Amino acid sequence: VSLVHQIMSAPAITIREDDSIAKMRAMLAEHNIGLLPVVDKNGDLSGIVTRGDLTRQQVRYQTLARLPVQQIAQRNVLVTSPNTNIRELARVLLEQDIRGLPVLDQEQTPPRIVGVVTRTDVLRAMVHYAPLELWL
Repeated sequence: VSLVHQIMSAPAITIREDDSIAKMRAMLAEHNIGLLPVVDKNGDLSGIVTRGDLTRQQVRYQTLARLPVQQIAQRNVLVTSPNTNIRELARVLLEQDIRGLPVLDQEQTPPRIVGVVTRTDVLRAMVHYAPLELWL
């Protein structure tokens, strides 16, 4: 196990930018996940939302619930490809202090989200596939 496509969650669970923040919160809870790629009406990546985006808001949730996800989505999204080395992915996750990344297949036109990879996926791969010498 050395590449992102071997550890990512696929298919990616996404949310449309015009869906409500209430729907976002429900999806995060239902799937027990911490982030959702945001897509436009064509299915193209337009942002990302996380549990943290909800907690950082300085307004009451009742006010937020009706707003579209695009109101709180982060627009500058780092992405990775299915063939990225897991060590490189881990380095980026740590250096940028982010929980996970959408996985884009750049060979498709336009590029499509094929999965999501998180710190948890990297740790799970270490636990299941790392050489025993790492644990001694």
